[in-house]
Amino acid sequence: MRFAAKEAIIKAIGCLDFKLPPFKSIEIINDKTGAPKVYIHVEYLKHIQAKISLSHCEDKAIAFAIIKNVKK
Repeated sequence: MRFAAKEAIIKAIGCLDFKLPPFKSIEIINDKTGAPKVYIHVEYLKHIQAKISLSHCEDKAIAFAIIKNVKK
């Protein structure tokens, strides 16, 4: 399921015409409530805010990503 999440993040970033980050630089972890949180460990994307929604069944996973450019 984490693979689907990273893939969704990369595709969403690509829609913003930014250089794509390395796959390993994207971290998906759960917060205290169990909700998935996205961390992108690339300096040139520090101004990006990412939200992710994940779901799965026995043999399938799906992820939706929303990327917001929060450059100040």
